[in-house]
Amino acid sequence: MNNPDDVKILKEIYSEYGIVIEEEKPKEVSSAFTKDSLKALIDSATLTADQLAKIHREIVKVGYHDTVMGILGAKGFRADRFKSGNSAVEMIFNRIADIDVEKLSEYLKDPKGLQPGTNNFATLTELPSKMVIDLLMIEPGSDNNGSNIGRGEIALGILFKDVDNSESSGDLKWNGTNLEIKGTGGRLGQRGGMSGNVNVLELMSHKLLLDVDAEALLELPNAGVMSYGLMALYDAAKKEGKSDPQIFKVIQDGLDSLYYSQGAAKTYFNGKADLTDTATVKKNLLKLNVDSYMKKNNIESLLFFNNNLDYLAFSKDQADSLINSGKLDTSTAAKPDPSKGFSFNNPYPQIYFKK
Repeated sequence: MNNPDDVKILKEIYSEYGIVIEEEKPKEVSSAFTKDSLKALIDSATLTADQLAKIHREIVKVGYHDTVMGILGAKGFRADRFKSGNSAVEMIFNRIADIDVEKLSEYLKDPKGLQPGTNNFATLTELPSKMVIDLLMIEPGSDNNGSNIGRGEIALGILFKDVDNSESSGDLKWNGTNLEIKGTGGRLGQRGGMSGNVNVLELMSHKLLLDVDAEALLELPNAGVMSYGLMALYDAAKKEGKSDPQIFKVIQDGLDSLYYSQGAAKTYFNGKADLTDTATVKKNLLKLNVDSYMKKNNIESLLFFNNNLDYLAFSKDQADSLINSGKLDTSTAAKPDPSKGFSFNNPYPQIYFKK
């Protein structure tokens, strides 16, 4: 009699006569293997070093699976945060298991906090450089909003106690504020030639100059370099009798159209002093690029890292001083050419940091 309803009726009938039917307890299924039997099996087998390493890896994976998955979940790296769901989380676990899950689990009992300024991931965590590099390379695809999860995001979320992905927005958090990670040479915008912008210098020139003078300016050899082009535009407009407020209103509108329409250009281009020389113009453009990008994407902090595991982490209000000091630049050269970096067809150049 396997039908639950029939069993229920039979119980009711028996109960009228004071008879209680004891429910059959589920039988315990004994495991086919014990630790001792597994040890005995390994001892009895002839195994190479590689085979033993594979066995060890699989045992470690099973033994640490729940621990690591618990850590990932607590940090916000759950299946519902990824486009590929459980596959992404399992991929992250398998990559961690391939690294050295035992050593990493020991570190995660008391992880470090991410330090601002310049530092080194391996030095800060006291973990082997190769392990940190392997963690930085984990890229599980897209989040549930379709945004790509780049190099470093998973690693920083795992390695540092004050970095996580705990909010539903999918943004990485550092002490509760939005953090974006870039490899050295990363851009705060699209690669040159892909921005889809019209010729901003041409538009500004025709707003300020006679057509013949505007065309002449555009024919200058270095007009496409933003520092030269902006300085030449200012000089030409002054010769035609335009006032500084007229000139800088056009320049601000033109630059804001390039840099995400955040209205930040007036902070960096508001008078003749901001166009003193190519070095000044370049620094102001970099400040504008960083400021506008962070505002547009609601980013409070940026972190750039290189292949040596060095990094520079800074907040929005620290960016200008880093640019003034040369720690954040569009070149790795000790004495970079101040005229290079920004052009009207490449307004979002690669950015590098110096220790």
